Amino acid sequence: MKKIVIIAVSILCVGFVASQFINTEGTKAGEKPIKKSEPMEPIEQVEAAEHPIETNISEFQVEATEFNSLEGFVNSTQRDWTDGSEYRSVYADDRNAELQLSNSVVRYINYFENEIKEAGLSKEFSEWQNVAFEISKHDPENYEELVSEFETSLNMIHTKMNEDTGSK
Repeated sequence: MKKIVIIAVSILCVGFVASQFINTEGTKAGEKPIKKSEPMEPIEQVEAAEHPIETNISEFQVEATEFNSLEGFVNSTQRDWTDGSEYRSVYADDRNAELQLSNSVVRYINYFENEIKEAGLSKEFSEWQNVAFEISKHDPENYEELVSEFETSLNMIHTKMNEDTGSK
């Protein structure tokens, strides 16, 4: 009886070891079975314009700011936007500096929303924010035109705010 149990266990062990080297498809371990490739269904291509992503600009906002006021933010942005500014000097090129400034303008305008309403400049800031948002999309087709609009809006807002406060 002992001999039969030993023989049975040995056969089971040999069978188990052999099964590890040959899988159910008749290939050796480590080999991949060859499957017939079937043609894939063509993927329907959809134009991006057919499904535009709705972006709510008011969702972009900073949590805290280094600026004490809306006027401080506008004056700082005016100074940083100027060609040859210290701000621009830390970026590889002007375009990167402009992209970063545009991105921050989108967020800070939302942060200062109440002060903008109090100043009566909601329309002006909204237009400026929309231009800044378009610039911050990276590589719009009309980049130079948008940069010009951004600068015009910034200068107009800066002038209006300084007329109201009597400072420069």
